[in-house]
Amino acid sequence: MPVEAQMYHLTRHAIELHSIDPRANRVRRYVLVLTIDPTADAPYGVTSQWGRSGWFLRGERFDAHDEDTALAHVKAILKRRKAHGYRVTRVDEGHPLARWLLDEDIPTERAVDDQPALFPLHDDTVVQTAPMQGFLFR
Repeated sequence: MPVEAQMYHLTRHAIELHSIDPRANRVRRYVLVLTIDPTADAPYGVTSQWGRSGWFLRGERFDAHDEDTALAHVKAILKRRKAHGYRVTRVDEGHPLARWLLDEDIPTERAVDDQPALFPLHDDTVVQTAPMQGFLFR
C-alpha cells in the first residue's frame, strides 16, 4: 500500500432521495455520493445512482479537481430532483451540503422500511390448481 494511501483517508458523503406515487406506479430511488480521495488526480467525485426501488440502480460518475465544482454538480442534481418531486430521506452526518439542503427548502421525508403495494392482490382465497401449474384466484 502506498504511503499516501496510509496517510489520507477516503471520505464519503451520501444523500438519498426517493419519489413515491402509487397512483403513477412510481417508486424511485436516487443516491448521490460525494467522495474525496486526496491521492487521486481528480480528488472530488460525485456518483449518481437512480432507478426503481428494490431493483438495480443505473449510475454515472463525475470527477472534479476542486470542491466547489463537485458541490455545484451535486446542487444542480438536487434542484432537478426537487423539481421532479423527489424528497430527501437520508443525509450522512457531516455532509458539506447539509445546511444548504435546509436553506434551499429541499423536501425531506422519513424513509419507510417497505415500499407501498403498487398492484395489490385480490383478497380472494388462493387455491392451487394442479401440481406445477401455479396459482389461481377464486
